[in-house]
Amino acid sequence: MRLSTRIALITACALVVGGTTIGWSAALITRNDSISDVDAALLDSLAATSPDDPFSVVEIAQRSPYPLAASLVFDDSAPIPLVTQFSREGISLMPDLSTADIVDAQDGPRSTSTRGGLVRVATTSIGDGGWLAVASSVESIESRYRSTLALALGASVTIALLLAIGVAWIITRQFRPLGALVDSARRIATGTYVREPLRRRAPREILELDESLDLMIGELSAAMDTRIDSERRMREFLGDTAHELRTPLTVIRGYVEILQRETSLDPDVRERALDRLDGETRRMTRLLNDLLLLAQLNETPNEPVQSVDVAEILRARTDDLRVQHPDRRVTFDSPDSMIIQGRPDLLERLFANVFANVHHHTAHIAPVDVVVSASTDMVSVTIDDGGGGMSDDMMKHANEGGVRFASERARSTGGSGLGLPIMHSIVRQHGGTLTFSHSPLGGLRVTITLARN
Repeated sequence: MRLSTRIALITACALVVGGTTIGWSAALITRNDSISDVDAALLDSLAATSPDDPFSVVEIAQRSPYPLAASLVFDDSAPIPLVTQFSREGISLMPDLSTADIVDAQDGPRSTSTRGGLVRVATTSIGDGGWLAVASSVESIESRYRSTLALALGASVTIALLLAIGVAWIITRQFRPLGALVDSARRIATGTYVREPLRRRAPREILELDESLDLMIGELSAAMDTRIDSERRMREFLGDTAHELRTPLTVIRGYVEILQRETSLDPDVRERALDRLDGETRRMTRLLNDLLLLAQLNETPNEPVQSVDVAEILRARTDDLRVQHPDRRVTFDSPDSMIIQGRPDLLERLFANVFANVHHHTAHIAPVDVVVSASTDMVSVTIDDGGGGMSDDMMKHANEGGVRFASERARSTGGSGLGLPIMHSIVRQHGGTLTFSHSPLGGLRVTITLARN
């Protein structure tokens, strides 16, 4: 059942119950007021009648605003009618009263049924075992009460149905934009992220829901793009990794076949083959170790952290660079110490990779400037070199942290090609960022930020 239909039905039921209650209450109040007037007339007639002259009730009954019947009732004889009233069917309205009825009616008017309908009876003692009883029919009042109640019920039901139809129409009209949102949500579930916005005339709550849906579409679209890009990178990574593993395996398999097939090899050739096998296995070991480290870095860190002096690590690396390249100008601007909370082994690996790239990919006379600064919660390390730098495409790839294997370079420098993603993962694990940009020295600028706590 639709929500609009349910609301319309609930509204109709509420209107029927409310209207019926109001009609019944009004009819009941009118009935009770009319019966109270009849009771007052009965009691007034008894009060005006003298016990010594009960026959005076005849004259009093004639002046009463309501038709009254009166009779004298004795314990040991038949009642004596004083004033007789009949129903439309010709039936006397004075009921046959028992002693208990007479005593009970002395305390106040009581209702009793006769063949002529419902009457109200009141009595008073006149002494010597005699009673004066007066009665008046209230059948017309009861009939009017039943008619009014039926009319109120019918009117309530009719009005409620008409109002329910109107409410259903209004609710359906107001809920129409919500149906459009439901259709949009279904299309989003099937991967369609294009939709028409609602008109501004829709209710404010639905417009807010429409805006939230637009925000959700934007987030889903961005997440889908990220997922697609991540899957693309993963395919590229797996393909490059498979290629990097296949190359040394091909070399190893070739030399193993030569060593197995040729039993009388020249000692120098045999020695070169064994050296080549050793070099390729070492290369595979480095690649597998880096893959394992990268996988560990991408998991939730659970290794304990400790205080690490970043300035001390960088000071040692710049000193090594000066020793390796005496003709290179190397400057180091840093406080005496710069303590952060982290893992010493990973930070050592991070800066070792940075300085290894400077060592292998810049001229030995290219200048290098290292600057360490800090804010309240972050440490910033900037390393500028005067080497050849990177192209814009390479820099974009480096900032994304993607893997770009270079077999010949990896072979000549002892790298695995996983340095960039490892560096990005180490920096992320320490709550920072790693960016590459053009350096004022003409080469590459590497900027590393690390959280202090």
